[in-house]
Amino acid sequence: MFDSSQSIVLACLLLAPLGALACSGADTSTVAVAADGDVIALTPAVAGSDTAQVSNRAIHLTMRDGVRIAVDVWLPAAAARGEQLPSIVRATRYWRDVEIVNREAMPETDREAMARSFVDAGYAYLAIDARGTGASFGVTRQPWSPSEVEDYGEVLDWLVQQPWSNGRVGSFGISYDSNTAEMMATLGNGRVQALVPRFGYPNVYSDVIFPGGIFNREFMQAWLGRSIVMDGNDLCTLAGAAGTDCDGLLSIQTGVKRVDADSDGALLDAAIAEHASAPDEFALVSGLSGSDELWDGASFAELSPGLQGPLAPTTSVMAWASWMDLGTARGALNRWASSDAPMVLYIGPWNHDASQDANPYLPPDAPLEMGAEEQRAMEVSFFDQHLKGSSEPAARSIHYFTLGENVWKQTSEWPPPGTRTQPLYLRAAGVLSSSPAAAAEPADLYAVDFSASTGPTNGWWTKLTGDDVQHADRRTEDGKLLAYTSAPLGTDLEITGHPQVTLHLSSTESDGAVFVYLEDVAPDGAVTYLTEGELRLLHRKPCSDPPAVDEYGPCHSFRLEDAEPMPIGVSQEVTLGLHPISVQVQAGHSLRVALAGHDASSFARIPSVATPIWSVAHDPQHPSRIDLPIARAAD
Repeated sequence: MFDSSQSIVLACLLLAPLGALACSGADTSTVAVAADGDVIALTPAVAGSDTAQVSNRAIHLTMRDGVRIAVDVWLPAAAARGEQLPSIVRATRYWRDVEIVNREAMPETDREAMARSFVDAGYAYLAIDARGTGASFGVTRQPWSPSEVEDYGEVLDWLVQQPWSNGRVGSFGISYDSNTAEMMATLGNGRVQALVPRFGYPNVYSDVIFPGGIFNREFMQAWLGRSIVMDGNDLCTLAGAAGTDCDGLLSIQTGVKRVDADSDGALLDAAIAEHASAPDEFALVSGLSGSDELWDGASFAELSPGLQGPLAPTTSVMAWASWMDLGTARGALNRWASSDAPMVLYIGPWNHDASQDANPYLPPDAPLEMGAEEQRAMEVSFFDQHLKGSSEPAARSIHYFTLGENVWKQTSEWPPPGTRTQPLYLRAAGVLSSSPAAAAEPADLYAVDFSASTGPTNGWWTKLTGDDVQHADRRTEDGKLLAYTSAPLGTDLEITGHPQVTLHLSSTESDGAVFVYLEDVAPDGAVTYLTEGELRLLHRKPCSDPPAVDEYGPCHSFRLEDAEPMPIGVSQEVTLGLHPISVQVQAGHSLRVALAGHDASSFARIPSVATPIWSVAHDPQHPSRIDLPIARAAD
């Protein structure tokens, strides 16, 4: 049977991977507000009232083209007393909140708890359903589409004209919402003075959709499929509930929250009907390959906040990322390199929303490094400093967690000062050596094994599921790969930065994918995944022109005009960067570089039918190697 506690758990599961707080059971008293209009007016506050008494209105705002966008507006009682307040804004395609029909069973949603955390801190708080999603009208054509972003500019323009606004705005969000927050800060209207993007994708092509030019097919199909379910307001399918379980769920919550004027649900039904006319986003994006191609009329640059130009020097940034949430640390560090904006960056050992610890050297149930309450307090303190306090910009600094050593460190430069490059060379008999070959060595042949996988709880799937990032002992999986292992380390070794691999490789096929895994091999043979890199061989050509924005590691344009098929059987120098990492590998352990031609857990098969056979050379003329950024070698 389906009971109320199951419903609450389901609601938490639905929203927690999307960056929500844990569900709360607090009461929800409100202060009344006036009818809908261009300005939200408040009734006079009760004498002696405090910020625990808040107003919460759900309204539609009409955009330039007539599309109505759903917005929740939360205000503390101070606004009713005539005080002007700074505002915090979050825009999402994951429902700004859910519709609760039984408050006894579910007193407060996690979205409401999030809103209260900001209202109680003295902010107005706005939550927005993106165009074509939630209770907003319109259709969605691509994530972070130009029309969607233009909507946010209009909402911000409306916001700063409200009598309770002092014109100072902060934006924040996790994952999709991280990009919407950063897009607001790139609009050029100067509305956003403080920005907290968490686990986002400044370059959506290379950070999440086509890492290394390889289509992240399984993830994108699942994510866009779930998005369709959400846009249809199908709560039971989203929760995997059927029959009596579905009935029980709908007796407590019915999907996305309606606006206040929609007493009979007719407006929501009309919005959902519009959503249904959206194009098949997966079909459109799955046919693409190059970064210069258009996704239903929009370029990947238009959809990427990190490619909109530098952030305004008046916008202070607190960014969050994780070594294990693939793409986010690389994206955040590239954003650091490409902008002089005042930025504080935290890179930790977390899953996608920092709700679980993903440190590969700790058990799966290890306590969270920097808990949710501490994270939220840090965010509120950051907003207080830059929206309530002085307008002094944040001092640029990177706070990063070193796995294995399990300590936080801080730097104002990246890579950290003193970092040196140490090459390790691929050698015969699967050896990873500090010395290149001095004489001829036979190349290694490898037939790509398309069953190779990093599993269902890897650093890509955490973005959809919100699960911990876990890689089982990879010694069995490495048996499917071409692996090179070093001698045991004589001292602890800290690797901090962007490892880079150079391969001298030929193939029996004109295209393919290369996956490179950096691993820690314990004395007992257990293999711990550390990081990875990937590159489609069609896109192996180095950049002929400087990239549009600064980035770390080898440059590939991923443009179709730069694509080159592999010449069959002819050795090519292939250089690719691994996702950044900070890890201390213990003395007595070995390092391993393992090569694969596919990751069945996430990526498209390249080529789609044939099985390539590689030849990896490592003779004196072809020194295949990995270059490791060594931050410190213990004496």
